[in-house]
Amino acid sequence: QRILVDVAIHGHYPDYPADIGQCIAYDLLYNLVIHEWPKRPQTALLEVLVMELFEFIFIQAPSSSHATIGIYKPDIFKEAQRVGVQLTLTRAEFLNLRATRL
Repeated sequence: QRILVDVAIHGHYPDYPADIGQCIAYDLLYNLVIHEWPKRPQTALLEVLVMELFEFIFIQAPSSSHATIGIYKPDIFKEAQRVGVQLTLTRAEFLNLRATRL
C-alpha cells in the first residue's frame, strides 16, 4: 500500500549554518522511508511507523526539540483524499513513552 509521510522537525539550529553538519540530515530519514521500509513485512498500524520515525529523529537529530509526524494512506477510501495519523511529541514526551515501554 502506498503511504504519504509528512515530517516537521523543530529544534535549535544556527540561523545561518556553516555546513550540513549543523543541519538535519534529511537524507537519512529519506533512506529509511524509501529504501528500508519497503524491505520489511507490511505494518498494519501507521502508529507503529510514526513512533519509529520519532525514535529515528530524536537519535539522529540531537538538536531537535519536538516533531510532528503524519503518515497517511491516500488510496483507502475513494471519497477521501487521504486518511491516517498525525502526532506531535517533544523529545521529553517521547523519552518518557519509551522508558515506560521498556
